[in-house]
This record gives sequence, C-alpha cells and structure tokens, in this order.
Amino acid sequence: QPSAQAQPHPYAVHLASLLVVSDLESARFLWKRMPAEAKQDPETVALWQVGQCQYQNDKAALHKALVAFAWSATVGALTQRLKSIAQEKATLLINSAYTSIKVSEAANLLGVVESEILEVGQAQGYAIVPKFAIYFVSV
Repeated sequence: QPSAQAQPHPYAVHLASLLVVSDLESARFLWKRMPAEAKQDPETVALWQVGQCQYQNDKAALHKALVAFAWSATVGALTQRLKSIAQEKATLLINSAYTSIKVSEAANLLGVVESEILEVGQAQGYAIVPKFAIYFVSV
C-alpha cells in the first residue's frame, strides 16, 4: 500500500528500477556512490534492504522486505512489479526443481501464506495432500 509521500527521492526510484530488472551489480554500485543524504531517506534505505535480500538470494526475506515499508506511489508500483517477478521466478524454480515440496516451503519461496499456496496450487492443477502438507508439482 503506497504511502502519502508525494515525491520519492530520485535515488529511490533509480534503485528500485535497477532492482526490478535484476541489475544487482549496478544497484550495489549506485548505493556505494550515493550521497549521504540519500542514504538517510527511509524509502531508499528500505529499498537497499530489498536489494540485499535479492543479492543474497533470500526469497523469504525478500518478500518480507517488500511488504515491510509503506512505499510512495512511484516506488510502490516498482516494488509490486518486483514482487510479481520474484513470484514468477519462484514458480519456475518450483516447477523445474521439485517433484514435490512441502506447502510451507512453497509458501516461503512464493512469499504467500500457506492457505494462499493451496489456492495457487489447485488453480495450476497441482496435487495437494493437506494431511501431509505436501504440494505435488505436475511434470
């Protein structure tokens, strides 16, 4: 949910744009050469935390960082796109790397709660065994 902040800091928009296209090296170097006043902007700092999660490939922390801040409208649109991209990549990972996965692990990778993963799995035609909390991926 976007905040009432009217204009995001230009560095926040630049950083968010780099994160959306997964240009993590450029994002890292942007952060390094950013002026100190930009590094004190709360939205820019929150975006840098998102970037660190991406850089460390920590999918669960990435999803948490994306919803932990009330983004401005401009940056909020970019972070929503980033969340969608992260979920698409996680879905591809699950489909290619697993024949079965625990519901809790799938939810963690996709950044959703377990009740939502059941709906997502059923919509995609996956077999789900709630008793054992296992999500069977179609191959």
